[in-house]
Amino acid sequence: MPTRIPCWSNGKCTDGYGHQTCDKCLRLVALEVARAATRHGDFATRYVVKKLNIYLRCAALLVVALFISPARAGAPRTLTLEQAVHAALAGNFRLVAAHLSLEGEQQGLEAARAEFDLKLMPTLRLGKIGDNTLSSGTIGTNNRLGAQLSKKFETGTTASIGPSWNRSGDSANTTLNLSVQQPLFKGFDREVTLNGVRTGEFSLATSQRSFEQARINVALDTIAAYYQLIRDQEALRLADSLVERLRRQALVAQSKEHVGTASPMDTYRAEISLKDAEDAANQARNAAAASGDRLKLLLDLDLDTGLQLAAPPIPQLDDLDYEVEALKGRAELLQLQAEADDAARALRIAGNDLLPDVNLQVDYGQSTLSDPVLSRYLPTTQRQWSVYLQASSDIFRSGQQTAYRRAELRLKSLRLSLENKSLELRRQVRSQLALLGEARQRIALRREQIKQAESKLALAEVNFGHDMADNFTLLEAETELQRSRLNLLATEADYAVGVYNLQAITGRLLDGFTPARQTELMK
Repeated sequence: MPTRIPCWSNGKCTDGYGHQTCDKCLRLVALEVARAATRHGDFATRYVVKKLNIYLRCAALLVVALFISPARAGAPRTLTLEQAVHAALAGNFRLVAAHLSLEGEQQGLEAARAEFDLKLMPTLRLGKIGDNTLSSGTIGTNNRLGAQLSKKFETGTTASIGPSWNRSGDSANTTLNLSVQQPLFKGFDREVTLNGVRTGEFSLATSQRSFEQARINVALDTIAAYYQLIRDQEALRLADSLVERLRRQALVAQSKEHVGTASPMDTYRAEISLKDAEDAANQARNAAAASGDRLKLLLDLDLDTGLQLAAPPIPQLDDLDYEVEALKGRAELLQLQAEADDAARALRIAGNDLLPDVNLQVDYGQSTLSDPVLSRYLPTTQRQWSVYLQASSDIFRSGQQTAYRRAELRLKSLRLSLENKSLELRRQVRSQLALLGEARQRIALRREQIKQAESKLALAEVNFGHDMADNFTLLEAETELQRSRLNLLATEADYAVGVYNLQAITGRLLDGFTPARQTELMK
């Protein structure tokens, strides 16, 4: 609804004070009206020479409000940093893949341990036999039915026992066989016998460390994305605010030009500044959208979900020796240490493989006839036992010697890598601490810049109130203050991410987050 200034409509001003005085008053009123047009879409204009109106585009705003309803856009979802990290650790696709790999290694370890389980193996043979003449047909059956119970022990001993019923032609018997095999040199060691189990345990531990490192990486990526979105959203808010102020400034410049208190160049400058600000706002809006999509992917949220982030407090460094903590808790260092230990175990096994392959074999068996006729003339049960040594080894053992030398070289290489990784880790900790120290100095500098910008804005407001400065000077001071505040926010975000990165280097990142509570983000 237009607002009309009535004092000119009835001619009282011009009749009482004259045209020149009323024109000066008109210019002052026009400036005040233009300054009052503070909402988006408000503008001031003059028509019929001496009438002012403010056209308020309420209808357009109403239409936009009706179409952008909660049902269409959705209420933004409020998240804290802790909730975001918990959600990422609960549903990130990278962790799901890592967990599947971990389950696969667990199955592999179970398969290796199954070698020492008690095994029961039934045996069955069905067939027919004939004599050695070409003209005769089949004269009998050849069947066997039995079972064998066997077990391998951690000492390398293998024992088996099994009964069987046998029929060949017209004769039948039952047997019972017992066998024990014990390695004497090669393989006579629990470490050698359990090599498959130890390899499975190492693979499982490696997968567990990889899974834990993946959780740390996901948490660190989520933290970085969280702070980046906060920065981009604040930059967008400031950019939109600048656009609104420049739009009002452009309208004021147009009004001044209409009443003769501003030149076309002033209007042109205002419009150019507005276009630049609108372009910067679009870029900030695109950056905020990209940051939001990145965080939503980490949280496994729908890309259309709105996010409203709560600004977290700035984390503080603990009073710790971070170099010592890194050497104790960094997953990569623990993995290298485990690989070196496993390589030393592999070297001992390769040394055992150089020994001759000599086995002590003990066998016992008995057979009982089932034929009632033969049992009258022959003993029904026959027993037999044997004890012997069995050797089978390559005299030169060149392959085993090559494998032993390769195991030695691998162990040396891993020990050097472990030493270099320790030095590199200490360097990373010191470098990160130095970066955090510089960030603290920049934070103090940014806060001082904000104080200076506030003083400059206060001075500009005083000058503007006494007609000693124009709107551009005031706007420049306001922009500088907002830019200083945004710089402080960015510096504080960099410092916070740096603190969490230091905790990740030392392997303590997830210690700062309590076990995941049931944050049902999708409800």
